Amino acid sequence: NNSAELNTMFDNLIKSGSSKVIVDFDKVEYIDSSGLSVFIAVKVKLKDQYGDLVFINVSESVNRIFELTRLLDFFIIHKSKEAAEKHFKKNIS
Repeated sequence: NNSAELNTMFDNLIKSGSSKVIVDFDKVEYIDSSGLSVFIAVKVKLKDQYGDLVFINVSESVNRIFELTRLLDFFIIHKSKEAAEKHFKKNIS
């Protein structure tokens, strides 16, 4: 399933040393609980490595899911890749 593939991809990314991850939601219109749990776990793993996870181009429908699940304040969301990159330069050394 998509969540298992996503989890494997992020595990490999983190194992390779990536700690600052930007996820582009441009083509995502829906996220279910298994997808949310993958992103929660990834954010926690990255925080443990003094990194972070930032979302960009989040649609209204996905943003609403984050709001309903009370994850809007947990995840960092920016409108563009440039804004996400500025976040990392400003907040993570």
